Amino acid sequence: MVACTKIVITKPKICLGDLNKKITLYTRPINAPFRNSPDITYDYVVVANVWASIQSLQGDFLMDGVARDNTPTDKIYIRYRKDISSINWLGYNGYYYNILRSQNINGDNEYLSLLCVNTGKDTKTAASV
Repeated sequence: MVACTKIVITKPKICLGDLNKKITLYTRPINAPFRNSPDITYDYVVVANVWASIQSLQGDFLMDGVARDNTPTDKIYIRYRKDISSINWLGYNGYYYNILRSQNINGDNEYLSLLCVNTGKDTKTAASV
């Protein structure tokens, strides 16, 4: 007879009061180069301003206000939105955050977990590329 082992699944618990930081969600349509210009430009278009909880995973490695690598720096929790995925960006406290991965927590359509990298200051052009 085969014995079964109980699998214990721990579910993250997020309280609405934990969402205490106001962030901006962006989308970035790509603009084609103008005539013979090799430069592709990105315009940030505001999708929404939402409340979030920000959990730092490790320190930011910025050089002159711009990220040096694509290592996840923060996990950001927001209320569930079906229009947010890894193609979107976040803005908080003067910094841009590139969303590397989004996850519908517990599959309940209540909260999203966004694994992000702080790309740097929003005043630096290199932080938005």
